[in-house]
Amino acid sequence: FLSGGILFLLTYFSHKYFSGSDWHRVLIGIVLMSFSVIFIQQNLGRIEMHFHIFGALAFLTLYKDLKPVTYAALFIVLHHFIFNELQRAEFTISDIPIMIFSYGCGIDIVLLHGFFVLFELVVLILIIYYQIKQFLKVLESQESIRLINENLENIVQERTLELIAAKNRAEEADKMKSEFLANMSHEIRTPMNAVLGFTDILMEHVDDPVNFSYVKSIHSSGKSLMIIINDILDLSKIEAGKMSLHYTPVNPYSLFKDLESVFAHKINEKNLDFIIDLDPALPKSLILDEVRLRQILFNLLGNAVKFTEKGHISLIARKKYTQEDKSLLDMSISIEDTGIGIPLDQQSKIFEAFTQKDGQSAKHFAGTGLGLSISTKLAVLMNGKIDVEANVYNGTTFNLTLHDVSVSSTVVEEDEKQKYEDLNQYRFEAANILLVDDIETNRILVKNYLSRYGLNVIEAENGAEAVRLSHKNIDLILMDIKMPIMNGYEATQRIQSDPETSHIPIIALTASVGENPELDEKNDVFDYFLSKPIDRKTLIEALAKFLKHSKDLLVHKPIEEKHDLSQVLKKKLEENFFDKYQNIIGKGDLDMITEFAYELEKFAKENTSEELEKLAKNLRVYSEGFDIENVEKILLHLNKFWCK
Repeated sequence: FLSGGILFLLTYFSHKYFSGSDWHRVLIGIVLMSFSVIFIQQNLGRIEMHFHIFGALAFLTLYKDLKPVTYAALFIVLHHFIFNELQRAEFTISDIPIMIFSYGCGIDIVLLHGFFVLFELVVLILIIYYQIKQFLKVLESQESIRLINENLENIVQERTLELIAAKNRAEEADKMKSEFLANMSHEIRTPMNAVLGFTDILMEHVDDPVNFSYVKSIHSSGKSLMIIINDILDLSKIEAGKMSLHYTPVNPYSLFKDLESVFAHKINEKNLDFIIDLDPALPKSLILDEVRLRQILFNLLGNAVKFTEKGHISLIARKKYTQEDKSLLDMSISIEDTGIGIPLDQQSKIFEAFTQKDGQSAKHFAGTGLGLSISTKLAVLMNGKIDVEANVYNGTTFNLTLHDVSVSSTVVEEDEKQKYEDLNQYRFEAANILLVDDIETNRILVKNYLSRYGLNVIEAENGAEAVRLSHKNIDLILMDIKMPIMNGYEATQRIQSDPETSHIPIIALTASVGENPELDEKNDVFDYFLSKPIDRKTLIEALAKFLKHSKDLLVHKPIEEKHDLSQVLKKKLEENFFDKYQNIIGKGDLDMITEFAYELEKFAKENTSEELEKLAKNLRVYSEGFDIENVEKILLHLNKFWCK
């Protein structure tokens, strides 16, 4: 008992003061062996008690340290030698004999037991060695993993910084692109506003057919340029996520009818059949973005007309209700043609921006390659998609599918356009218009547009002047946005914050609507927006929203035409030109029409017929200028001269 207490105290103080040290572990080993010695002595050397030695030595391997197990083994071997001699000398403690082996003593027995102890020591040393080796490998692996993780963390941090930098560069580039496009829009739209506006005015004042065709060509080319600019801006807005949709009740029948009238001339010119096949149960009022849907169908039909030389073009519309109460439906619109088709490997390529089908003649099939790309993106924005079915030389079918289209309870009637609305029908009451624009040509153009309506136009070159002049009994303000000294946005805020002028309606005139978030159409600062280039019709209709006016609805009556040709001249005309007339009507060849016009003009001069000469001259000018619409009108007019 005393020995056990001493060993416990040694263990306690060693743990308290030397825990974790080599000598603490050695002491633990010796203490364990000392307990083995006590057990052996208490049981007078019984062989079973010697097993405690081997168990204790094995236990010490947990330290993975050679010192404790080695010192413990040497301690127990030394004990055997000493106690063997004490047993042989019959030494006693408190009359209890010292006994290491119950069956006797002797050096041979000590050596045998010592051998087994040393044998176990060797085995344990090997075990500890491999444990240490494995442990070191684990440490090495852990260190490698730590270094790898540290390296990965550094790499991740570097990549993160690179990605952040790349993201910042991309955002900066996107911002620069947006600013460039906004500036480009403004810088191009501003002069185009003058080009289109003044050519529009000139067409009203030019009587000479040759000069008229020149002016009309300038106007037409300007409009084509604006279409390209608008396509580029639309694509930019879609990619930047800034394209917004405006849903209203739409009559699909009116929409399809409008598209038919838009393309009727080109389709007739190419002698194609245009087939409209509508689901008879298609509702007359659907909630759609009419502008964007019209843009998609205009692109698809435009391509069909462009790439089809013979056969037909079909517009097919179908619906499928997705709700039992018929409040939602999926609508599919297919544009089918019998044109040149598209190879299978090109069908995905044509939807990419600025991309056209390989081998497509840029001269014969002009275009930017933006139409289908924009249409596809618009379809996705409208919860739909566009796919294509086509084979080479077997025609193409584009399918537009719109999902979950709401059926509107508001009935939208088809437009009846029998009433001819002329801008001259507007009768405005006397009003003062404040026109604010830093570019003089823009002010001159708008003043020309308004000159026939008796409106008093007061001019200002910047926002500061506008704020000052707004107190001069102004009824409406036309406000440009980008101006020096003070821009239109700030001027509008100041005018609206003044109780004396806050009631004045302000219409924004801007070349960059949609490019500046401050000028979003939902913005409540301006009362209305007009995007440059501004045409007379849009401007007058905008003014009519805010100014008191009356409106005369004029029914368009056919003009009575005088035919001053004598019966003799008519007969002579018919003998010389009727067969040629029928031939050119059948073929529609512009070169033949031009030649016919020259011969007819010569005939009219020889027979001194002013009316016929004027018609022939106009026909020649329009055919040389590729003005198909007016060529058709004159040919139709000539038909009234034949007796047959």
